[in-house]
Amino acid sequence: MEFGVFVATKIDDWQLIREAEALGYDRAWVPDSQMIWSDCYATLAVAAANTTRIKLGTGVAIPGTRLAPVTAHAIASINRLAPGRVFLGIGTGHTAMRVMGMPPMGFGAFCEYVRVVRALLRGDEVDYTHDGVTRTIRFLHLDRGFIAIDPPIPIYLAANAPRMLVLTGEVADGHVAMGNERPRVLARHLTAIRGGAAKAGRTLPDGFHTTALTSAVVLRPGEAVDSDRVVARADRRSRPACTSPTKHGRRRATTRPSRARTRRCGRSTSTTWRPCGRRRTSAISRSTRATAPTSSPPSAAS
Repeated sequence: MEFGVFVATKIDDWQLIREAEALGYDRAWVPDSQMIWSDCYATLAVAAANTTRIKLGTGVAIPGTRLAPVTAHAIASINRLAPGRVFLGIGTGHTAMRVMGMPPMGFGAFCEYVRVVRALLRGDEVDYTHDGVTRTIRFLHLDRGFIAIDPPIPIYLAANAPRMLVLTGEVADGHVAMGNERPRVLARHLTAIRGGAAKAGRTLPDGFHTTALTSAVVLRPGEAVDSDRVVARADRRSRPACTSPTKHGRRRATTRPSRARTRRCGRSTSTTWRPCGRRRTSAISRSTRATAPTSSPPSAAS
């Protein structure tokens, strides 16, 4: 299991990633949202030049705001600065697109986008269509060190919907999702992903990477985990685990949701807890390797 941290993409706060490395975190994920934060690749470049061990990548890259060759080129530039420590997380772009009043990229276009990015990062020639014109393209001058595609850059897809999970199994090196810390959710996701891999005629490698996203609030010195500030800043979609002392000196978990909403999904019922407050916190990724059999997938919970 690895532990990673999401940071707000603020280019002059890159020291947070260096601090995460010093604290022992394995990965730093830098979100991509052009109307909200600094540029993710510029931030990754500064962090790459000032760290030595921690893995660095996008959490997640937005296809609707960059051409596929540009995304491949950008992450390969980071790989030149931090060879072997770079990954590309990519999704359809809900937040980055909707903040402009635009829909995220559709499934068909996303499949094509990932196909082009993956081929370029393998060093292959690939047919690429732009504005209705199709040409065969490839990276030039790879021997001159402008970018680096070796060591290989793994691609992790952000996926929850069935078709996206199948696509993850077909083409990706890993999976990113909220909810993966729950064993049953992870089992369901991995079943669909393995189905996609079988459809593509491949078997998921032992190193297939699964990432669970959850939320966290950093405590102030001496602050209780169930303080009003912590509860108010908890993610609306999370179920905050608070603690209280017991007579034995240990701490037991309690929860303080303001209300719960239950909805039916097919044959199953899921409960969404809505704690007090609306402010989202930075997310922490907790990663595992998908090495367990289907009947007993790895849990992303520590």
